[in-house]
Amino acid sequence: MPTWKQKNEIGGSRVCHLCERCNERLDDALLAEGWILVRDGEPVSCSECSLRCALTAQELWGAADAIRYAACEACPDITACALKGRYFC
Repeated sequence: MPTWKQKNEIGGSRVCHLCERCNERLDDALLAEGWILVRDGEPVSCSECSLRCALTAQELWGAADAIRYAACEACPDITACALKGRYFC
């Protein structure tokens, strides 16, 4: 998944992880706002999609596999999700 980075005026930075679908939708806007694509293909959670993710919203990432997988199976966006309730390093 694409990873974007933006530096602010005081030298700090923000990072945004996007899935391919969100990246295609937002890449022009991110470039216009000064974001730089620093990595592609990373298996990370999408910053946009995670706002709707039941595992994030219900704080279930630390739950047992069966609980995480059940929550993901009920998710309407499961087919587009690269994580599907699994962890990546």
